[in-house]
Amino acid sequence: MKKTACSVFLLILAASSAVLAGDGGFAAANPFPSAAAMNSAPVPPASPAPVLPGSQEDYPSLKTRAQTFNAGYYARVRDGGIQVRPNYERTGKDGPWEQLAIPAEAGRIREISADGDNLMAVSEAGRVFYMKFSSRKWAVKLGKPFGKELYLPANRAWAVSHLGKEVGGHYEDPDGKSISNSAGVSTLYVLSPDGTGISYIDPWLPAAFNHHVPTPLRGRFAAEALSASASTIFLIGGSGRMFTRLADFDTLGCDPALAYSYESTSKPGVIKLPAEDWREQPAIAGRITAGITIAQNGRGNAARELRVEGVDADGNGGYYSKLIYGAEWSFVKTGAAVTGPFLGGADETGPELDGDYALDYRRLPEGALLKGFSPLNSTAQIVVPGLEGAPLTLHTRETVLPAGAGKPRNFYGAVEIPAALYGSSDPAAKRLVKELGGKRFREVRVIVFNGRVTLRDSRLGLVGRALQLSRISDALDD
Repeated sequence: MKKTACSVFLLILAASSAVLAGDGGFAAANPFPSAAAMNSAPVPPASPAPVLPGSQEDYPSLKTRAQTFNAGYYARVRDGGIQVRPNYERTGKDGPWEQLAIPAEAGRIREISADGDNLMAVSEAGRVFYMKFSSRKWAVKLGKPFGKELYLPANRAWAVSHLGKEVGGHYEDPDGKSISNSAGVSTLYVLSPDGTGISYIDPWLPAAFNHHVPTPLRGRFAAEALSASASTIFLIGGSGRMFTRLADFDTLGCDPALAYSYESTSKPGVIKLPAEDWREQPAIAGRITAGITIAQNGRGNAARELRVEGVDADGNGGYYSKLIYGAEWSFVKTGAAVTGPFLGGADETGPELDGDYALDYRRLPEGALLKGFSPLNSTAQIVVPGLEGAPLTLHTRETVLPAGAGKPRNFYGAVEIPAALYGSSDPAAKRLVKELGGKRFREVRVIVFNGRVTLRDSRLGLVGRALQLSRISDALDD
């Protein structure tokens, strides 16, 4: 990391949460692209899976806690160690299993996950170790600026992701604009034991699982399994219902060194918000298990293959496969026996997270109510007395350093004025628009404490301006 990047990142950590409000001038909103529009995005051509020269044990097509792969290698846990061999399916090269050197601190390895250039291993003690395939060097401590031992929390599933050179060093924001990311983003996702929560850590953030991605259905969907690749999460529920989402620290709007906007713009590097939502995938007409895998296989957001373990109509083992934006699943026969029970029945659901709160904000009339709000979900409605038919929208995003238990929680925020009010001739609507600054979006700081939600006008301050000018995100992301 460059010296400038280090200095600015230390400023981030030293800054109080009061200055950790949103960046950039947010202007007029743009509706989230429809499913039809997203489905029209370019999709890499599918190619038939090559005939593998051996068993699934030696040439795995699906990732598990004990076996995994990236574009270059297969990897597996054997006798407390890690073995690797060339990924024949992706490279056409074959070779024997070789023992991978692991850190002495690891002792015996229990689980592994790979994606892009990343390999993460979990010891029998639950400690996490992190390696780049390109260097074969292990990090025994994670987090910045002060690395520490990281332990995997109790979980239903976990996976490492790397959005980097394999997908062309870029991704598309919700408007379809290419966002350059040559250095990449690494993320470790963990699915909670009940399947309703996803926490994550980026190696360039403090080593704690204090950032979150709500599951579908506003955090109520309980997933049976999770897989991840190139910052894209793949979930499956007990009924076989499936969802995917591009979600990491950058795309969710959390990085104060990046430029974000709720208004569509052609300016390079400005990322459109709100972030991409969950996309429900087509159901599979066949018997399947919770054995899922997502794998990057080309350039851009469309270059993801989904795989789901199952059997065909004749009972042959294998997996169902399709590209992430594709409409149809096809079955790939491997002959392997399924490793898990077949799915069926209803999905589990968690408790309702959203609630209604009194809202304290000097720019809104007394009695304004925040409806359907949860710190884990990124949108809620603001109902203004006298204008109940056209509620405002409150958008929230997590900050770099979420507060600990018992302390006020701060979020980046923006208040959105609906089109019905923004162009209205109603005197009350015109007064509200003027009070909020005359634009469709107004940046705010959102403070949640003791069951109350307070909004304050956002001011970047010296640290925020330094962050905007530094453009250090490439150094911080990977």
